[in-house]
Amino acid sequence: MSGGETFIAALALALGLADVVESLSGKIRMDTFFDEGFGSLDTENGAGTLDQVIQVLAALTEGSRAVGLISHVGLVQEAIPQGFYVRSTPSGSRVEERRGTG
Repeated sequence: MSGGETFIAALALALGLADVVESLSGKIRMDTFFDEGFGSLDTENGAGTLDQVIQVLAALTEGSRAVGLISHVGLVQEAIPQGFYVRSTPSGSRVEERRGTG
């Protein structure tokens, strides 16, 4: 499988596992998912793998699921309207709000 196919398979398995755990436990709600790996996805003028993944994750957030993304990829940051940066400084890390245009 290509890097994009591997990423999509891993994402699908993780989301499916969260659904199974939630449905079997009845008490645990797993509605936040963090992942990294967006840098390996191709972008082809709105039709690449990255664009498809972003569309799926956006659709999930329109339902009852919250999705958190960890990414250094500019296109991902642009597609997500809210977020923050974690900046490393000599005195420790600090969090800065990021305002996207997505």
